[in-house]
Amino acid sequence: MRPLSGDLLGSFDLVAPPVEAHQPFSLEKRTEQLFSREHLQVVFSNPTLLLRFTAFLSTHHPDSVPLLIHYLDALKALRAIRYSNAVAEALTPIRGHEFTTSPIAATINPALENRAAQAFDALVDHDLPAYITHMYIQIVSLSISQRITDVTRPDNPIIFASEGPKDEHIRYHIGAQVDVSGLVKDCTDLESFQQLVINTTERQSQEANDTDAGQKKDEFQELSEMLNMGELETVRRFGGKMHRESYEEEEDISRNGAPHRPRLLLKETTGDLGLLSTVGSRASGKLSGIFQHVTQILATVSAVAFLAWFHHLSGRLDPMQRPRTGGFEDTMMGTPMSIHHPTLLRHEHLNTDQELAPERSMTTGLLAGSPGPASNYSRVVVIPSMQEDDIRWIRKQLPEMDFSITIANNPAAPKHAPKNKGHEVMIYLTYLIDNYDRLPDIVLFMHSHRWTHHNNHLLGFDASQMIRALNNAHVVREGYVNMRCHWSPGCPEWLRTDTGQDTLGKQEESVLERCWQELFPFDPLPSFLAQPCCAQFALSKARVLSLPRSRYIFYRDWILKTPLSDYISGRIWEYSWQYLFTKDSVRCPAEHVCYCDGFGVCFGGDLAYKQYWELFQKKTRYVEQLGNSTQNRPANLATGLQVVNGTDSSSASATTSHLLLRTHIANLEAELKARLQDAWHRGSNPRLRAQECGRPWGEGDGF
Repeated sequence: MRPLSGDLLGSFDLVAPPVEAHQPFSLEKRTEQLFSREHLQVVFSNPTLLLRFTAFLSTHHPDSVPLLIHYLDALKALRAIRYSNAVAEALTPIRGHEFTTSPIAATINPALENRAAQAFDALVDHDLPAYITHMYIQIVSLSISQRITDVTRPDNPIIFASEGPKDEHIRYHIGAQVDVSGLVKDCTDLESFQQLVINTTERQSQEANDTDAGQKKDEFQELSEMLNMGELETVRRFGGKMHRESYEEEEDISRNGAPHRPRLLLKETTGDLGLLSTVGSRASGKLSGIFQHVTQILATVSAVAFLAWFHHLSGRLDPMQRPRTGGFEDTMMGTPMSIHHPTLLRHEHLNTDQELAPERSMTTGLLAGSPGPASNYSRVVVIPSMQEDDIRWIRKQLPEMDFSITIANNPAAPKHAPKNKGHEVMIYLTYLIDNYDRLPDIVLFMHSHRWTHHNNHLLGFDASQMIRALNNAHVVREGYVNMRCHWSPGCPEWLRTDTGQDTLGKQEESVLERCWQELFPFDPLPSFLAQPCCAQFALSKARVLSLPRSRYIFYRDWILKTPLSDYISGRIWEYSWQYLFTKDSVRCPAEHVCYCDGFGVCFGGDLAYKQYWELFQKKTRYVEQLGNSTQNRPANLATGLQVVNGTDSSSASATTSHLLLRTHIANLEAELKARLQDAWHRGSNPRLRAQECGRPWGEGDGF
């Protein structure tokens, strides 16, 4: 059959030939991009991406942190050399001065350049593949938890059956056959990889059109981007001093003469930064998420990306993470593992049992030096409020603070919650979702009441004092800080996860196990959830960004869809925040450490702190005795006067006891006031703070 006249040749072809200018997609080339130097360069060029990468290293690859700092310092030195060359190159000859006409050779340091290049190559070869693996485990795990293991979905493909006899258990292993080639092709949820592909496409287009790539950064801009907070403070205070007509020297209250510090903020060691990693993963070298126990990845024709993946990982991961070949004694979905499945990751079960030693330090310090003073940090206070709440105290007491106030029960308010459910949880998560890309250094979550019983006693139960006294540097070190220091209620063992029934009025315990499986489906169920009440805490920007925005959306959707009441769903989260941001199911820092490093009230140690409260309890008993004696004594002794006729000996004795109690109370109040003032004074010394909290401190480190 021939085409009709006028039809083009090839019009009857089922598949049109590809356009010659079009480059067909190649999974192999895309995978090479994924593990390339250019990919890591994109990570280093974006502060947010670099923060995630450095936080990953500090948690999972701490041995690589010195190498990272070494590379960045070498790079800073090279950029300083380039800037000096640019300044020297700009020197023009001066008429009448012959010596200014001779050219100046550019300064080069091949040894330094080679060292920086080798350090970067080591990061590309060893740490970039591990970081990508970590990210894909998170992405796949979250996708499975949302799309497959969500039992509320009507199209849920998993059929649950009873356990049957006690010695038999039905197990459904997820993660046996996971192909991420589609993720690699679409650059799914990997922002740095998306940017690399965009940059490559634009560069190829510019080369084809012979156009300039755009304005480049000058040498000084490149150098200034690498300056740390101490160096920037020096520039702020002394920069341009030679060009000022007058200069008023300011007291350096921030650095106190601190020496040069590396530029990185790496502290995320109190909890795992991974999406679904377990507490023990860092020490054991084990994988997490859907690969927590047994994982098989099929390297088929449709999954070429994994061939390259294991090519990069082989020999570079910890021994327990390396690919292995051959059979496996266990079964997966009823099919024995055999040599026909050549690529297998396996590791042992994780031990999630944790013992919190009494002296456990919750403030281990930064891996790259202490943070600067509180004034160097930006922060916002997020407050959920009801329409009827009186929140005028916020602007009156804290006019200098930035606040985000959301009305929970008024949909017509300018800033309102999607639904008034889950207590403060809905508003906390909504803020993180809406502001994920423009977070300040510190996000502080507080209730709308100024005075309440669950605020800190030594700060007058006053929320404004707590907000004002909070040490931002402490938040940056810890990542997550509970604003309440007192253990009761909440510590050391509060919610049991294995009761299945309401105990001691804790209604949420009856549904806690089921909620845990929905919220953290790949994490083992702990025995307890515990932290000081009552859902007021501070987060560092780094800790918020350690989880993807999609995770916060997932949890907010859970609040919106769960059949649990507003009260129960909120109570579940009250003792889950610490796990989400630290992976600690029980997080009960010593009270004196919380007060000292968190708010600057330092008694000198746990013993002195306990002695203060012993005196306080003693005063409380005297006050109770005084109240009882006042109720029982005769009416004519209301003013504390002696009986005139001297015949009522019992009344005279009661009066003496009454006056003695008042004296004891007054003496104890004076003693408590003096000790508290001394504690505030001691807390103003950063060295004493660090000493009491058990963290290292060097001269000039600040708080």
